[in-house]
Amino acid sequence: MTTGQEPGDSTSLGSLESSVFCSEEEQGPLLQKVDPSLGCFTINVGGSRFVLSQQTLSCYPDTRLGKLAVVVSAARDVAASLLELCDDANLVENEYFFDRSSQAFRYILNYYQTGRLHVMEQLCALSFLQEIQYWGLDELSIDSCCRDR
Repeated sequence: MTTGQEPGDSTSLGSLESSVFCSEEEQGPLLQKVDPSLGCFTINVGGSRFVLSQQTLSCYPDTRLGKLAVVVSAARDVAASLLELCDDANLVENEYFFDRSSQAFRYILNYYQTGRLHVMEQLCALSFLQEIQYWGLDELSIDSCCRDR
């Protein structure tokens, strides 16, 4: 994952097979409009857009994004359920909005890709703990190298 990106930069899982993050330039038209039939949707966190696969998120069903993937795949007409999981949604564009730190979210997204969670050096440990709790991750998910912070 590339660090030092400005708000509005985009990161994605690219393809379901590789689960590799891709820049907006590498994705081309995929980021412009995400087709729900592809099993992907757009997460907008603090102005930064991320294209995610439902398959990857469904591996973590107890997290906020895992629950969102279940709701999105189950029925598109359950706006009340969606708004319990995100701040706003654009169902036409298949985009879900979260008023959270996009910088912290990059570490959350890395957890979905790798299964490992590291604490951000730039953020106080308590603030990062609040972020992982918001996203539904367990404090025990923090990698052992970062637990003593």
